[in-house]
Amino acid sequence: MNEDVFAIAKNCPKLRQLDILGSSIIQPEAVECILQNCPSIEFIDLSFCSRISPAIIETWCLQYKNCFKRSYTPITIDDIYTEFP
Repeated sequence: MNEDVFAIAKNCPKLRQLDILGSSIIQPEAVECILQNCPSIEFIDLSFCSRISPAIIETWCLQYKNCFKRSYTPITIDDIYTEFP
């Protein structure tokens, strides 16, 4: 999937929207490539993208325009059941 995002960044410079909701394999480098190569981007949905941390999004918001949607902050614990006693 990351290779697909890199290909989109390379071949779609006028891209305005990208929805990668729910992808647990997307790396920050792939999203950064979109931000660098698609200056017209207006909307990126990163909801449920567990490898994209809130800190990375904050950094991107300072560097690029705020075009991110995230309706969910992923749990960083490998085993969800360890949260509950």
